[in-house]
Amino acid sequence: MIISPFGYKLAAFCLFVAFLSAAGMLFLYLNYQSHSNFDAILIVGFSILSALMSTALTVYLFDIALRKETETQLSQTIANSVDESVRRSLDIKSSGLKSVHASFDRNLFVKSARSSQDIFILQTYAPNLTGLRPAIIDTLNRGGNVKLLILDPASSFVDIRTSETRNVHANSEAFISEIEHSCISRFRSFVDIAANGQAELRVYDRSPGVCIYGTSNSMFVSPFLTELDAVSAPQVELSYDSDTYSVFLDHFNKVWENAKKIEV
Repeated sequence: MIISPFGYKLAAFCLFVAFLSAAGMLFLYLNYQSHSNFDAILIVGFSILSALMSTALTVYLFDIALRKETETQLSQTIANSVDESVRRSLDIKSSGLKSVHASFDRNLFVKSARSSQDIFILQTYAPNLTGLRPAIIDTLNRGGNVKLLILDPASSFVDIRTSETRNVHANSEAFISEIEHSCISRFRSFVDIAANGQAELRVYDRSPGVCIYGTSNSMFVSPFLTELDAVSAPQVELSYDSDTYSVFLDHFNKVWENAKKIEV
């Protein structure tokens, strides 16, 4: 039982008052028997002292009952909180959520790619492609598969995304240049270096929905926010063995199926 210092003091005080009341009754009875007004003294004294005793005992018993009820409620509240925390943890685990990152974590992605045979990327353009060069070439050299899915430079969505990211791309021409040179040309140069594996490049003409950097071990998913590159936006890291991972993989595959193939 959880008892506060105040609870101990209140209980001790009540018992002390009850003890004094009982002692006072005994004192009156033993010392005033020969007094001419013994009956009156006894009635008045016993009435006062019994009132004190009953009050003290009532407060004491009430304190015990209230304390027990409070402790029961507190224990139930704690138990409910623990149950809710466990439930949420299980829900998070079953959803496949491994972590949430403030932005794209290149080191985590590269680490995941090292033990994977597949890399697949869905982007409008990939400003971090140079940083992923070692992971892409390593995966290809191990006989793996790399799929890069980016926005078609001729798509009308170029103008839409440019208007959303004026602080990143001055105009549509600058955005198109990023797609053609920073992505397509650079990806081809990676493939030329690799001695093995299968590299594929496609461009889509639609809204991408979300940005995806995936391996066969994990996936990083982020939204396309206004005035912010997708790699600079918050990232959700998903485990490969979850339904959520499968949902986004299915989304990637559907965009891939309807995209135009580019020779690499």
